[in-house]
Amino acid sequence: MKKHGIRWGFESLSICIVLWLLAGAVAASDWPCFRGPDRTGVVDGVEALENGENLDMETIWQESLGFGFTAFAVSDGKAFVMGNVDDRDILYCFDAHNGDLIWKESYSEKRWPRSYEGGPNASPVVHEGRVYTLSKTGKAFARNVDDGSVIWNLDIRDTYGIGTPKWGISGSPLIVDDLVVFNVGSNGMAFDRVSGEKKWGQETGTGAYATPVRFERGGETILAMFLRKELALLEPDTGRIITRFPWETNNDVNASDPIVFGNNIFISSGYNKGCALLEIENSGLSEIWSNRNIRTQMNGCVLFEGNLYGFDDSRELRCLDFHTGEVKWSQGGLGKGTLFIAGGHLIILSERGNLVIAEATPEGYNKLAEKQILGGRCWTMPIMAGGRIYARNAAGDAVCVEIKEAAVDAD
Repeated sequence: MKKHGIRWGFESLSICIVLWLLAGAVAASDWPCFRGPDRTGVVDGVEALENGENLDMETIWQESLGFGFTAFAVSDGKAFVMGNVDDRDILYCFDAHNGDLIWKESYSEKRWPRSYEGGPNASPVVHEGRVYTLSKTGKAFARNVDDGSVIWNLDIRDTYGIGTPKWGISGSPLIVDDLVVFNVGSNGMAFDRVSGEKKWGQETGTGAYATPVRFERGGETILAMFLRKELALLEPDTGRIITRFPWETNNDVNASDPIVFGNNIFISSGYNKGCALLEIENSGLSEIWSNRNIRTQMNGCVLFEGNLYGFDDSRELRCLDFHTGEVKWSQGGLGKGTLFIAGGHLIILSERGNLVIAEATPEGYNKLAEKQILGGRCWTMPIMAGGRIYARNAAGDAVCVEIKEAAVDAD
């Protein structure tokens, strides 16, 4: 068993780890931040999914956003998403029900295509009347959700001299109590979420691609930050690094959010790096297992009932046993897609825009319904809010889709 890291500094805390709000899936009425209300990619389903075998999908509204890869955030009937048009990042606020534009605001930012279409990567986050965004070069905004007016804004790169990764800053903001945390600089940076005042962070170095993950340890909040060359666990109040676990990839791309469950952390990266399950100990982090059975280059896996579901570098959708790393099944034909889980079902968006509903089971891939809802390249995680699915492609085509029971023809 390999071990890395430093002393925790609070060894009296219980070894028992639980994700905050992990006690159960929350209601599917809102999806205010990346990977869902509790950031696990798992939500309740909708009534139509309960029947399982007789499903249809209907496009309710569609819009054009401009280039980008940000996922939707939906809160209190408003849908927020970003795109880039003529080298300007645009934050849109739509009526989530009918797609009517409520407001849009923009700022100057290069689209920055580099072996892909470019545009903003980090998804908006909605919290207590504010929507937080972060651009590829570190332009951070807090806006009023009602009219888009700026509450505060900061150019982190110009102000603090941070570097930008090869494909631009991609990790979404994370709200932790009174802070908003960004995966920028060497080890992340935190700002007061109300005023924008800097609270901690090294003002040097290049940020990474993954979104910070919050979890609890013995009543204390901890941040799991997947950095360019390592996984680091931090104290959110101070930014002090508690322990590190080395994890280097080609191009320094660690883009998939860590998954914390119980006393374990799962990490995975593409470029043929592979994945690992780590155990949290008082002395640091130790490796339980590692292999190349899943290599997630961009979108991370989703954990459900002891199994991981995600897309490998091979462009196969795979199911892995969380505790052993064993492959339960693989399915091709979906490209390098993405997914979430709703009501015990895989909601999959293939790389070419097929929306697929399948069973979330280690017994095998069982597709229940499929419909082409988008064209082009689809690398962005779809979301579910109010029983509807919101998805977009790289070119900026966006759709809102409702899952329904299919009509049965009478003989």
